[in-house]
Amino acid sequence: MASVLNLTVSELPEATPEGAFLQLRNRVSRKRLGQFFTPAVIANLMAEWVTGHSPRTILDPSVGPGILSAACQTHGSSARLIGIDVDEAALSLAKQRLGPQMDAVHADFLTATFEDNVDAVICNPPYIRHHDFELESKCRHQIELASGQITSGLSNIYIYFILKACSLLAINGRAAILVPAEWSNANYGDSLKRFFAVTGMLREVVYFSGAELVFDDNLSTACVLLIQNDLCANNLVSTFYVEENSDISSLTALRNCPETKRQTLPLSTLVNSKKWDHLIANGHSLDRLGSIRLGSMVKSKRGIATGDNNYFMLSHSQIEKYGLEVADIKWCIGKTPKAKREIFTFTHAEAIASEGTAIFLFDPVAPVGSASAAYIERGVAAGVHMRYLTKMRKTWFSAEKRNPAPIWASVFGRERLRFVYNEARIHNLTTFHGIYPTNDSPIFARALTACLNSEPVLEDMKQQHRVYGGGLLKVEPRDLLDIRVPNLDAVCEATLEALSQTLDSNGASSSLARTTLVERALEEASAKPALLF
Repeated sequence: MASVLNLTVSELPEATPEGAFLQLRNRVSRKRLGQFFTPAVIANLMAEWVTGHSPRTILDPSVGPGILSAACQTHGSSARLIGIDVDEAALSLAKQRLGPQMDAVHADFLTATFEDNVDAVICNPPYIRHHDFELESKCRHQIELASGQITSGLSNIYIYFILKACSLLAINGRAAILVPAEWSNANYGDSLKRFFAVTGMLREVVYFSGAELVFDDNLSTACVLLIQNDLCANNLVSTFYVEENSDISSLTALRNCPETKRQTLPLSTLVNSKKWDHLIANGHSLDRLGSIRLGSMVKSKRGIATGDNNYFMLSHSQIEKYGLEVADIKWCIGKTPKAKREIFTFTHAEAIASEGTAIFLFDPVAPVGSASAAYIERGVAAGVHMRYLTKMRKTWFSAEKRNPAPIWASVFGRERLRFVYNEARIHNLTTFHGIYPTNDSPIFARALTACLNSEPVLEDMKQQHRVYGGGLLKVEPRDLLDIRVPNLDAVCEATLEALSQTLDSNGASSSLARTTLVERALEEASAKPALLF
């Protein structure tokens, strides 16, 4: 967001506290502790909010080199600053920067105890996924007790920071918290949504477009939560969707900027929405007549996770080299660029194999032959059996059991996600999710693939995307189930056949013709009662 944000990490002058911190902590170390710098312009916006009520105490629970607390000083706040951090180097830089106004506390905020509440919280909490940190059950229980919410074991660590920080706010206290927007589109964010529903603390949401990165060295999009604990029944929340040219130099500029999409949404609409990306960017949309949840017609599963693709995925030449048995090998697609078209045939698979690409999955069956046993020993010698996923399996070299999915859904995409009809009926790795229609007719599966690749459905699908920095789209298996599609169970055979024929293995199908057929399917389905799920 070049016109909105300031310097990237790589451009920070060494003379600044952030630049000095970069000399002490490399990228790997910062990522381990979830340390990502706050752009100065966003720090200013957050400080303006928390200092607006003249607080006497301001808590910064992950102070880092101190940019957020320094922004509060810039706004003329004389409040006592409480800076907490687990990193002594960062804390030392913050103390030098902020002087005697700050009480520096070397501690883990989540386990620290507080005798008194605070008037304000300003925070860019650490970003660490659930499998990269361990939270003591006692600590988790205390946070859940204080917030009144049961959290998911899949929660990013910042969820606990937000819940604890909000529980420390005094009456009329304010908080400004910068976090990745991922929580608002993920199931583990439900506890935070419920917390806001119960407390009514959420006042405004500043949601940054996924077109540019806010966090350097991190693909997550970002949002700023502006919170107030005034015990009022807050039923409306102001949301701001910040585009590249938006003016966020101050709260007034943000609220009046024509490039920023502003809405006033009922709190209930926000907390009951599984995905905020599309809602905040475009507003609430009504379901089309004749459409139903994809989940009413299919099941979805992620692809096969091997634990080490370099070991488990093999080429023709490697199979011959190690003398592996045909029974111990499965055809399996490993990369989305290898399935560029809407139909993937066995001819396509053979062409990929002839290029020397690894398109075979090693999955030996009992009793294991001598050649496969030798290859398994090679894996043990290389430590493959001790990888994170493999060591969790009962038999480390046995692949996850999946039936070949009739339809593949790309996990990532830039402008759109892609759906592929798997005519070859081969397996797929986690680069694709698998879609399994309950109707086992090939024509049905082809027609559904055509619908999923149509402009009307792709437009509606934007409500289910998770958007990361740089505009990268991602969808999870359960997200797929909420996509709205024509109720093909209520569509005549002629329309299904016509839709299926728009699939083109050469990628030359007519978008206009397909759109017309999708609209026809919606009209036919709307004339019949829709299934309720």
